[in-house]
Amino acid sequence: MDAKVDILLTSDLHLGMAGDFFINNNDRITAFKRIMEIACKHDVLLIGGDFIEMKSINETDFDIVAKSFQKLKELGKSIFYTPGFSELDSSGDVYAKLKELPVDGLFYEKDFIKPYCVSSEAGDLFVYGLPALDNFDLSKMNREQSEGFHIALLHIDFAKERQKKGFDINTFDFFALGYNHNFKMYKLFDKIIAAHPGSPQASSLDEIGDRYALSIRINNQKSLKIKHIKVNTKRIIDEIVDCAEYVDIDTLVNKTKSKLNSDDYVKLHLKGNRSFPLKNSSLEKLNDYSLGFCLIDDSTPTVAALQLEAIDENSIKYEFLELLYDKIKLGTINEEYAVKILRYLNDNKMKELEEWLCDI
Repeated sequence: MDAKVDILLTSDLHLGMAGDFFINNNDRITAFKRIMEIACKHDVLLIGGDFIEMKSINETDFDIVAKSFQKLKELGKSIFYTPGFSELDSSGDVYAKLKELPVDGLFYEKDFIKPYCVSSEAGDLFVYGLPALDNFDLSKMNREQSEGFHIALLHIDFAKERQKKGFDINTFDFFALGYNHNFKMYKLFDKIIAAHPGSPQASSLDEIGDRYALSIRINNQKSLKIKHIKVNTKRIIDEIVDCAEYVDIDTLVNKTKSKLNSDDYVKLHLKGNRSFPLKNSSLEKLNDYSLGFCLIDDSTPTVAALQLEAIDENSIKYEFLELLYDKIKLGTINEEYAVKILRYLNDNKMKELEEWLCDI
């Protein structure tokens, strides 16, 4: 039977993240507990930074992390942690409280230290690391001249760093990475050389769909296999809707809700020609995270829709739209041409136009 070691790689959970967002901290705790369950079935847990928001995490959640790590340790698992920027203070030093976590190795020293070694029937596993640094320099990390599998656990943008002079991708057998919030794997010919697991729970609207931790199996200190394991229970779905198919915003939203999973949060992307008004009050109502919707309007409103949006305004904008609409109905202005102008004005210059008209 082949000797093997199983490693779980995770990063960028941002546990304790403050602010109003679809994914709240309870969702992040749920994802964390799921990661810990999976880690129990692995030999080693690697954390690639930005896992905890040290500025804002509360004592209860930090205690959950500490106790979960302690349970892993009692099961004989090894834990290695490279701090990201969210674990460093304004001076670039690791928060002292992070050092209280029961881990085998916390790479908080800005200068390179010797790697940690995990011995098993599969051979020796060497884990190297440095905290997140603005001036990261791989050449400062010296590989041990010992037989085994050598992993660098880093919080870096791998695609950017590998372009730098002195970044030798052959220095280590594998780069286990934090920083990038989307799953990314790098190969050199057929060999996997690096991977970002991505964020286990979304922390921005761009982090849509399923989120992962990476299970890494090393066989006989040579071959490496990776599979991603879903860990999030809440997803953000990017739903693109053609406004031309709807008569009002309520019908559009209700139809969208009816076909989506109720547990999903929706980034509702409006496209196409829109004949109905979209008032600020509607936008404020829909952009309520508690409703599970965030509306992004990239539609092209008709002149009539823009006029209806401004109907309660005592403004030059409304007078301009009313006059333009009358001209279109009389046939003295081409509607298609007018809509193209209004799209530009509505997207970029409508406020400036009104200010300019007020000045003359």
